[in-house]
Amino acid sequence: FMFLPIANAIIGTTVTLNFIVLFALLFGLGIIVDDAIVVIENTHRIYNNGRVPIVRSAKEAAGEVFIPVAAGTATTLAPFFPLLFWKGLIGKFMIYLPTILILTLAASLIVAFIFNPVFAVSFMRPEGKEHEKPKKAVFRNKWFLTFLIMGVLLLLGGQTGIANFLLLMAILMVLNSYLLNDVIHAFQKRVLPRIMSRYEKLLRWILKGKRPVWAFVSLFGVFAISLILLMISVMAGRTKSTFFPSGDPNFVYVYLKLPAGTDVKYTDSITRVLEKRVEKVLEKEKPGTEGSIVESIIANVAVSANNPRDNNRSTQPNLGRIQVSFVEYAKRHGKSTGPYLDQIRQAMKGIPGASVEVNREDNGPPTDPPVNIEVSGDDFESIARVATNLYNFLDTNRVEGIENLQADVDLNNPEITVNVDRERAMLEGLSTGQVGSEIRTAVFGKEISKLKQGEDEYKIQLRYTDLLRNNVTDLLNMRITFMDMNTMHVKSIPLSAVAKVDYTNSTGGVKRKNVKRTIQLQSNVPDPTMVGKVNADLQMKIDDFKQREKIPADVTIKLSGQSEQEKETQAFLGTAFAIAVGLIFLILVLQFNSMSKPFIVVTEIFFSVIGVLLGYAITGMTIATIMLLVGIVGLAGIVIKNGILLIEFTDELRGRGVRTREAAIQAGKIRIIPVMLTAVATILGLLPLAVGFNIDFAGLFTHLNPHIFFGGDSVVFWGPLSWTIIFGLIFSFFLTLVMVPSMYIISERLRRPMAKFYGTKWIALLGFLGPFFFLFVGIMYLGRALQGKKVWLGKPKPVSRRV
Repeated sequence: FMFLPIANAIIGTTVTLNFIVLFALLFGLGIIVDDAIVVIENTHRIYNNGRVPIVRSAKEAAGEVFIPVAAGTATTLAPFFPLLFWKGLIGKFMIYLPTILILTLAASLIVAFIFNPVFAVSFMRPEGKEHEKPKKAVFRNKWFLTFLIMGVLLLLGGQTGIANFLLLMAILMVLNSYLLNDVIHAFQKRVLPRIMSRYEKLLRWILKGKRPVWAFVSLFGVFAISLILLMISVMAGRTKSTFFPSGDPNFVYVYLKLPAGTDVKYTDSITRVLEKRVEKVLEKEKPGTEGSIVESIIANVAVSANNPRDNNRSTQPNLGRIQVSFVEYAKRHGKSTGPYLDQIRQAMKGIPGASVEVNREDNGPPTDPPVNIEVSGDDFESIARVATNLYNFLDTNRVEGIENLQADVDLNNPEITVNVDRERAMLEGLSTGQVGSEIRTAVFGKEISKLKQGEDEYKIQLRYTDLLRNNVTDLLNMRITFMDMNTMHVKSIPLSAVAKVDYTNSTGGVKRKNVKRTIQLQSNVPDPTMVGKVNADLQMKIDDFKQREKIPADVTIKLSGQSEQEKETQAFLGTAFAIAVGLIFLILVLQFNSMSKPFIVVTEIFFSVIGVLLGYAITGMTIATIMLLVGIVGLAGIVIKNGILLIEFTDELRGRGVRTREAAIQAGKIRIIPVMLTAVATILGLLPLAVGFNIDFAGLFTHLNPHIFFGGDSVVFWGPLSWTIIFGLIFSFFLTLVMVPSMYIISERLRRPMAKFYGTKWIALLGFLGPFFFLFVGIMYLGRALQGKKVWLGKPKPVSRRV
């Protein structure tokens, strides 16, 4: 929170605790403890249960891990920096996420190396039953007595919430003394040593001979299998994809559009028909009844009845809207609102001459329509003709999944044109301006005076009555009284003497995009997961239309909308991912002063992607494209922290004289605890967001009712991002413990023969080629075989034993 002013400067506006900021804080909760875990665990290891002074332990521990932890934090921050330059509406919507995460993770580094050593010196004490007080001593503990006495007094005073919280603290102290302490000691003395021992045996087995090579090569087989499984799941329809995640609707909107010029009373009658159909669908969920999930049904005619996709926000008598509001998720008792959306959509069919669209509220930032066909050019008549022909073609050759395709401009807007006979008007001594003024006054009115009553002022408008101004014949019979300037006599003639009426059609407006006149054919897609397929099928229909119809040279037809926005987002996130990997590699080169070791760490990103693919293939969860890509970009920085710890400590052990293989084994054995803790902490921090765990702490302590439930709007939006990171972390955690030591051994074995064969140490840069790097390894082996020489991969020295 101290860094929020910096966030204001980055974003360019005042940062509030909005939906995304709160998620970023929760998202960072599981990551920010990583640095503290590493520092405190290292302090605890050096402290050795009191054998080394605590002040010395804290200093040595912080100094020993400062470089790898700082580098790990920098690599975690690196992927989020490119996201600050995300353009467009989606970028403005998502910029809060990288900004808050960058500031939060930077603050965690300060806490880990300044505050945590101070806390360790203040609170870390020797552990073990020999150092602990008897269990019953908890009842004489000053904090226990304070919690108990204050809780009882506040309970008697009516402060139930605070009292229950204090009493819970007292109960937890007793529970910790009699149960949790024994569980913790059993885990530390039995389970943890067993895990470390078995992990050491696994490393000794796999880091032998050619096994590290086969283990690394098998990863590419696992990647291929995970990719094939995901593709099979997608093609079978089990795993679907969408641009932005969506869940059950909170609102359902029915938009009615009748031909322009329709009387508002007729629009109201059609709206009533639709409203009755909606009520029939929701007859078991009437608003106001007990247990109903429908909060209200509201209908609008003309006023506030516009479709959000329509840029015209004026009051139009031909528009109607029905809004169904559902109660909040916690009060639905497990009932889904999705089926009601489908039922209402089916019930709205069969209104001749009316355009009816059923939709739900938009999730995420404002996006273009799922289907958006742009017909643009310089001549409006040409693009209107092409747009009309294309609309008729698509109406005949329908694409499954498109609902209510229509133009964003009314091309056949009915219009009454009053043509003034200028010669006849001049003979009568009348100007066209006078004719227009009289018609405007009759139809729209004219302010002739004001009436003031106290401080209120009322305008007095003069115009014809409804019956006269809405009847064309009466308007033509309207007499125009004026002063003939030629004869200086007052004359009165009917409008029909100097004008006649034509019934014509015109466009409702002209829209431009990038200076070009544009007409857009837009449609909703009821199933968001079908947008990609619908647009692919639609593109084929458009190509077919271009071949059949003769289109003017200056007219272009382009399929844009959500599909184009999705491509732009994928391109940006792909670029951001490449920049993130480059920044991470640069940081690692500066840390290790090596070109080969950074590739070992960067390969962990590959591990995490395998986990993501397997996770979605196995669970069949819907892939939200934007959240999947943001999650992978975020994973790029998170997963490599553990690899940095392992490689850094392996180098340190080798510097102490330990042989390479033994150093890799011992580094893995010693660092398995912080690696495991950081991975588990991050996963547990994201798990409540992934499953949508909700708990009311105020209700828990006040009424002993936590109102626990799973789901809600937050899990719909942020669940896919959380699951992406969880899938990647789980898989990369297990592979990190095995594959990083294996790749370290492979790297050390190949470093000298590769540099000698190719004549330069910069051969390590070929690691950017990924699996193609092994082509150069094969070339080296082939070259040495043709020369009749063997590739020297190092040979362990015989170990002399003294008896």
